[in-house]
Amino acid sequence: MPRIPVFSPDDVRSFQQALDKYRAPGAYEPGKWSVSPLNRRPDVAGTFPKKVVLRDIAVRTTEQMPGVVLPKEDRLRLLRALVEAGVPSVQIGAFGRNRDHAEMRADVKLVKDINPNCEVVYGGVTGVGDVETAAEVGIDNVQFWAAPYVEAAAITAAHAIYRAAWNDDDWRALTLPSTIDEQLDKASQLVRAGRKHGVVVSPGINQISFAPEEYVVRYCQAMEQAGAQEVVLYDGSSGMGPEGYAHMVALVRKHAPSARVGVHTHNMFDLAVA
Repeated sequence: MPRIPVFSPDDVRSFQQALDKYRAPGAYEPGKWSVSPLNRRPDVAGTFPKKVVLRDIAVRTTEQMPGVVLPKEDRLRLLRALVEAGVPSVQIGAFGRNRDHAEMRADVKLVKDINPNCEVVYGGVTGVGDVETAAEVGIDNVQFWAAPYVEAAAITAAHAIYRAAWNDDDWRALTLPSTIDEQLDKASQLVRAGRKHGVVVSPGINQISFAPEEYVVRYCQAMEQAGAQEVVLYDGSSGMGPEGYAHMVALVRKHAPSARVGVHTHNMFDLAVA
């Protein structure tokens, strides 16, 4: 004996119409999601950015350790695949890779020939000379990394230290910032050099989960004064949850309002940051 439905199609439609009266715009998309209207209220969830740019760092991370170098054909194949897939911003390996300017320029040309609007980025600049090199070969954006614990500045200068160790040099001979003032002064010099040469210099706070709010405020104020166009918050130790990240991003937006805000997340502790 067939079972008789409890609700007729007309009943179902009337229920749906009743529910629709209580739905907030954007909170319900048929076949996709149905969420609380609180998730769409700015006073509860904050203001969502109008645009989010994904920056791929695969090429850089495969080559960031001294002595680990992809064969040229594999590096270019990976880079080409990323840009062809539509990635709007890519990091390449350039400084410290013992590549001449012609080879770095060729990498940039490969990207721009596929997508002229794709941003070419390199991380780990150590001085104004790197900014000038970026301008010469056509790199759009270079990154400088700092951290609140200047007593352990060697951690954020790891790329230079590993390079020195690979060459059997004493990394302790490197000149590293010993105070926050020195750190901010160096970052400001790089930002001003970028403005001069037409390269976006992106100062960043590494290990943001260790950073006191006072440090973030001071750092951002200095970068705003120097004219930084981007500030990035890095969390390599994976200590930031979404709410903590939102708080730090709000500090950047308040104290460096002219800068684009970037986040570099890890997920070792399942905090659902991504």
